[in-house]
Amino acid sequence: MKTLQKQIITICILLSLTGIVFVSCKKDKDNNTAAPATEYGVITGKVHSPKNVAIASAKIISGEYSTISNKQGEFSLSLPVGFHNLIIQTGSGHVFKTVTTVQVNTNETIHLDDTQTELQQIKQIAFIPGVYDRIETIIIDTLGYTATAITVPSLDNLNFMQSFGGIFLNCGVSGNLDSLKYANLNNYVIGGGNIYASDWSVEFLTGDGFFRPSASSFFTNSASKNQSHEAAYSTMSTCTSPLIGGFLPDSALCTAKYGPVTTVQNAHILDPDIINVLGKDSMDIYYNLNAWEVINLVDAPFTTIIEDTHFGLGSLAVACDLNGAMPAGHITYTTFHNHPQGNISQDVKLVLQHFILNM
Repeated sequence: MKTLQKQIITICILLSLTGIVFVSCKKDKDNNTAAPATEYGVITGKVHSPKNVAIASAKIISGEYSTISNKQGEFSLSLPVGFHNLIIQTGSGHVFKTVTTVQVNTNETIHLDDTQTELQQIKQIAFIPGVYDRIETIIIDTLGYTATAITVPSLDNLNFMQSFGGIFLNCGVSGNLDSLKYANLNNYVIGGGNIYASDWSVEFLTGDGFFRPSASSFFTNSASKNQSHEAAYSTMSTCTSPLIGGFLPDSALCTAKYGPVTTVQNAHILDPDIINVLGKDSMDIYYNLNAWEVINLVDAPFTTIIEDTHFGLGSLAVACDLNGAMPAGHITYTTFHNHPQGNISQDVKLVLQHFILNM
């Protein structure tokens, strides 16, 4: 009997040991089939314009991976090993975008050459010449992109306007506005077009003060939607007496011509992309034109991106981005501009370059 018990105990011990070995082998097998860790490499480069101007705050995107270029236009992006379509763009990529293919190798840093990182213009832009502003000199001469001169009567043709990704309205534009032009500007933005207006060209947005039949507007359905802005060359200093014109109401943006010749020191920058462009959160802005447009009121859909906090001048640059609500465009308005006399600071020039590239 004892012999039988010993045999049974021995068999149990052997079976137990076998189970341990089996479980151990199974664990080893499971470990061997685990997914390998993702391997990465790094790509670097410098985003620049056709005239080799460094472009800060450009977006560099590959799927879920992204970064932005620094003040010198330089970037570094870690990506999984393999081939990637790399997108370099400013703004929404509607006007300026480059797409290139890169191969990423394990633990390697690959520096893209200048041909791969030059920001390309993929849609035409237009400008209406002005007396006190020539934004085209920065677009063409400084950055090396192309721009087409159009006239105020060109705004009668919406289809023609829509052939451009952006339209620049210089300060001191000459030409008569009317309800058709305002309606076309409104529909141009709703359809995805981008507008940049400076100083006195605010009349293209909020009106020139002359009576005309009402035009439909994206921003308001009230019967008084064209009653905005002040009469041309007036010195009205409040927004309590709305007049006629435009497709933006005074409740969104109201200005008046009473700014003095002055330098606004340490204007505060609220836009993080502009801070990245300049490497600081303030800048000096010189106004060489007496009676420039002072913003008295700004509200939705506009937001302030540069403001004066020392002299009581308030908002100096505002932006309206409609892309979040519908497939619509972008409006930027600045009280300052590119002086044709050439007395423009490097900071202002860099900011204007940023506005151009982010249409």
